[in-house]
Parts: sequence; structure tokens; C-alpha cells
Amino acid sequence: MRELRILITGASGEIGQATARLLRERGHRVAGIDKDSAPGVLTADLRDRVQARDAVHQATEQLGGLDVLVNNAGLAALQDSGLEPTEQTRAIMEINFFGTWTVTAAAIPALLETRGRIVNVASMLVFLDLPLMAAYSASKRAVAALADALR
Repeated sequence: MRELRILITGASGEIGQATARLLRERGHRVAGIDKDSAPGVLTADLRDRVQARDAVHQATEQLGGLDVLVNNAGLAALQDSGLEPTEQTRAIMEINFFGTWTVTAAAIPALLETRGRIVNVASMLVFLDLPLMAAYSASKRAVAALADALR
């Protein structure tokens, strides 16, 4: 199996760390982006388009190209049942959906060069609605629709 160059968002979280560790153990090169600074991880707030694009370009340069993008960054939080969007609602949509869109758009030129792949980390809440999780469910459904459209 050939060495893949992989970029993971949400790299400092549990899923991101575990994914990076497994991929490195299998001989792949991995770069990470996260909102929190951590050793070996590029820091970017995915709500900021410029930061997100710059981090993708920097990671792609570090890796010498890009074969796989893993969109793992996300925010989940319980919310009250009111219908008025809150700052938290907007943050969930900004990170989970618009952040994914921005990172994906920035990575597509490098992925087209390598016929690369995009992996979006989803949630069972794409298919299941839970009380107090409407914004999270909506954001993950939007990511699924974006993936379908790109396919």
C-alpha cells in the first residue's frame, strides 16, 4: 500500500488524535488542523475563512500534496428548545457546516491533482432527531448534502 498524505481537521480531539495515530501507524503522512494549539498541529479557527484556507494550504505544502481530507472538526452542544437561533447555534453551523465547506473548497485543487478523497465524519444524528440537538443535526445533514453534491 502506498503512503498517503492526509489532512485531518479537529486533530486535537479524541477522534482526530485516534485517527491520526492509526494512520501514522499504517505508514501514512498526517497533518492536522485544530482550533486549539497542540504540538505538530496547525492552529486555525474554521469560522474564519482566511485562517481555514491558509491552514489547508500550509498543511498541503508540509505534506507535499494531499491525497485525503478528513473533515472531523465539529461542535456539539445541547441547546434550549427555543426557535430563536443563539450565538451557540450560529457557532455550530459555522464550524460544522461552513468550516467543512471552506476547508473542502481549499483542499479540492490539491485533491484533484491526486484524484484524492474526502472523508466527512458524520453522526447518527443525520438520521435521528434528538431533543435539544436541532442545530447539530441540521449542520450534519447539511454536510451530508454537501458531500452528495460534490460526489
